[in-house]
Amino acid sequence: AVGSSLPSISWDTARAASSSWASARQPREGDIPLTLYRDANTWCPFCHRVFFYMEQKGLRYMTERIHLGGDPREPPKASSYLRHVAPRGNVPALRIRDTIVLESLDILRTLDREFPDAPSKLAEDDDFAAKLVQSSGAFDVDCDSWLHNTDETAEAALEAEARSKLTWLESALSSRADGPFFLGAHVTLVDAAYVGFLTRLAA
Repeated sequence: AVGSSLPSISWDTARAASSSWASARQPREGDIPLTLYRDANTWCPFCHRVFFYMEQKGLRYMTERIHLGGDPREPPKASSYLRHVAPRGNVPALRIRDTIVLESLDILRTLDREFPDAPSKLAEDDDFAAKLVQSSGAFDVDCDSWLHNTDETAEAALEAEARSKLTWLESALSSRADGPFFLGAHVTLVDAAYVGFLTRLAA
């Protein structure tokens, strides 16, 4: 099997391999305290949303990697995370100063309020942007009816529905001539809302 030929590394080894990259993002005196709690295996699209946007904003922050328990090789989820951060155990979560924000879109909006200049903050009256953000969940591959379909009689209709969604998305992406991002030349919250879903769809 392909999987059997892959090298096996420990979580400590993986953490050490990323330490040089992570050091540039270590908080400094005077920064707004930020801690991102995200999945240890880096595959959660909702965590990807927040990570992407924090990186685009050039923020310095701490990262706590949470083991979700989906892989039997992972350590158990820390009880302190359940007690002090997210009682349901969900990720992502963001601690900003002494406040915990749990839902990914709420985290993105919090980042825009706290750090409005990098990158561009959404205009509150931009109905087009609001619709794009609201529609982003339709592209969650983990919940996609066509990708998970096992009923041959439903295949054609589900494929047509999926293609219709992608056509709508392509139209939205091409509606701003100064692209390449959803709202033009700069990354915004809209791009962050989609990035975790679309990268997984491409994979």
